[in-house]
Amino acid sequence: MLHELEKSEFHRALPLFQGYLQDPMMHAVIEGRLRGRVFVDDAEDPGAAFVWTGTECAYLTGGEENSKFKQALHQLILEDIIPAAQSGGRDYLSLFSFPESYAAKLESLFSAQLPLRTPLSTFSFDQELFFARHGGPRDRLGGTLTLKRIGTKELANPRNAHLAGEIAAYWGTTGSFLDEGAGYCVLDGESLVSWCYVQAYGQQAQTIDIWTASSHRRRGLGTLVAAAVIDSSLADGYSPFWICDKANIGSRRLAERLGFEYTGDILLVDIPFQPYDFYLGLAEHFFLPQGEYRQAAESYERAFSIRDGEAEDYYNAAVGWASAGEEDRALEYIKKATENGWKDMERIESETAFAVLRGRKEWEHLIELGDQDRWRL
Repeated sequence: MLHELEKSEFHRALPLFQGYLQDPMMHAVIEGRLRGRVFVDDAEDPGAAFVWTGTECAYLTGGEENSKFKQALHQLILEDIIPAAQSGGRDYLSLFSFPESYAAKLESLFSAQLPLRTPLSTFSFDQELFFARHGGPRDRLGGTLTLKRIGTKELANPRNAHLAGEIAAYWGTTGSFLDEGAGYCVLDGESLVSWCYVQAYGQQAQTIDIWTASSHRRRGLGTLVAAAVIDSSLADGYSPFWICDKANIGSRRLAERLGFEYTGDILLVDIPFQPYDFYLGLAEHFFLPQGEYRQAAESYERAFSIRDGEAEDYYNAAVGWASAGEEDRALEYIKKATENGWKDMERIESETAFAVLRGRKEWEHLIELGDQDRWRL
């Protein structure tokens, strides 16, 4: 029910995606610029297509009501795509599916893998606005900071192995990227503290990845390197493309500073390879720092539905629920934290998020039990 196309036939799948999100990453695969694979339901007259980029992204359209196609897709993803993605160091597979109603069916199809259905924000680019905001010189950082194009020296530095590995995952080799791609970085002395590079070119557009070290955030470096890459790509004839998780407020604000305008949301289905670690990491490293407390708490709960957590995890879940206004759930998780070895009652008593709990009998009881434990110590 699924046929893998030869690279010379990838274009057969393209008409099926017309009218939907035109991600340069998908087009890069179809154009042969990015390593990837393309599958269709019928090689001669395709009505459904699945495009995998060789990394964490895949695109699906058609076959929504075809049970045989979906069964074949399920088998392909579990037995072929996921193992290949894992061997490439990926932790999950992001499925862009069209039409949007497809997302709910995929969530059901892969229910055993505990998928996450989440909204993505899409944007359009205003070139005039970009140049109005970023048309001046960009190399005047001052101090020990310097802006430069990513080159052989940066990618050969062992301290930048993660960046070199990510670039190689998309471009095949760092050499191909240096020949055809574009990227800029900020160095603090000899240390790379911020970077942006083109992941792929497709349909005369580009998609980028951005990172800034935690020690150098809130200083405009992400905006600086992204603007440099966008400027370079525009000069080469490529339009910038931007999508991000709706909950990623930092990315949304960065997009707006770069001249992008919000156009709406679409649904994405993430299939985690290790669901416990995926949901725990999502809560701790994404939702909590973003201030998305309910989503953080719900992610912790999904992780705990797989196996028990540690005391610190239960404490953080309590912070999430308290910040979301769910007092009973917060008290429940404070209790779980103490039952699983949490001893720092001073931190509990001083936690700003728990102010809503003070005065409740359950809160006073928990504090009293904690005081008794401290007395015993």
